[in-house]
Amino acid sequence: MKFKKIISVISAAVMAVSALSVSAVPVSAANDTDSWKTVYSKYLKNKIKKMDPSIIPEDYKFSVNDLDDNGTPELILSEGPYHYVSCDIYTCKDGKLKKLGSTGSNGVFDYDPVNNVIESSYTGMGVVSSTLFKMKNGKMSRMIYFLSYNSVNGESFLVSDKEVSKATYEKYTKKYAMASRITLGRDYSLTETDIKCATGGYKNYKSAYKAFIADRTETAAAYATWSDTYTVKDITGDKIPELFYNISPCKVYTFKDGRMQYLGAGDAYGDIDSLKSCLAYCKAQKTLMFVNKSNQTTKTFCKIKDGYLIQEAKFSYEQQMSAEAGGFTARYRLDDKDVSKSEYNKALKKYSKMKFITVGKPTVIYGLDKDNIII
Repeated sequence: MKFKKIISVISAAVMAVSALSVSAVPVSAANDTDSWKTVYSKYLKNKIKKMDPSIIPEDYKFSVNDLDDNGTPELILSEGPYHYVSCDIYTCKDGKLKKLGSTGSNGVFDYDPVNNVIESSYTGMGVVSSTLFKMKNGKMSRMIYFLSYNSVNGESFLVSDKEVSKATYEKYTKKYAMASRITLGRDYSLTETDIKCATGGYKNYKSAYKAFIADRTETAAAYATWSDTYTVKDITGDKIPELFYNISPCKVYTFKDGRMQYLGAGDAYGDIDSLKSCLAYCKAQKTLMFVNKSNQTTKTFCKIKDGYLIQEAKFSYEQQMSAEAGGFTARYRLDDKDVSKSEYNKALKKYSKMKFITVGKPTVIYGLDKDNIII
């Protein structure tokens, strides 16, 4: 009985971060003739007016993505990057804004565009949890819930609140593993400019990108973020260049259907002099390469598919101090898993044959004249 109570308490605490409002309750109304663009724009602008002055404005972020492929994007609202903050998810139906639920932690959640699945995960204090939700026909329904934690009795494993063995737990986590992964929730700032960028209002990509970057010159000046950069390059061949906004990670946007659309992010980092080589693409294979030159070298290869930046493979290599070896030893990782040197090189060989060229010289946003932004 005592063990069941412990499980109940831990489950309740973690699930609070992944709460689901299964009923679609209208939170704001508009005329039936209004599109989702108008409905979302009105709601977000009203949110600005009612913003709590004690909260840092930059804490508020949002995303606009079609999570169920029904033609109407969902609105995702995040009120901070903190571990206890979830995302509120809304859709638009019959001219009304309807809340589908709240999920995620750190103000974000992961989304699988291949299967239209949301994952809300949490790791901390010996607890690892994951809740999966299916998005379909404007509805959000919980699929399965995983929880593992350490106790005085050792490791414990739960699948949808039922205690299971480690083998069963691993079987189910493998079965429900995400086919692809995009982090959503904090891709636009809660400003009138970004609302216009995300919901439509600019005639073309140039005016939208200029406004987007101009807004960030003020943020860069306020927080002295001299390392933020941007680059513009058409890597898909549709004559609409993508915007690479590098704040480590590098966020990628495009312009489609009269608005800016967020594609995803890659891990690109380096000093200003070397940053140019941290972002490259292979035109023939339509593959992007992001390079992180921090304390380890990480190369991430992605492709833009169905409106999202999908990661194909991630390679990382670093030298680690080893007392047993009496010096440094090499650590090889593929898709965040330790592998042998031979496995690493075999997988990397595919990409080594590709001809990559740099996306372009990045422009530092800090100190930029917002009236003379070149796109």
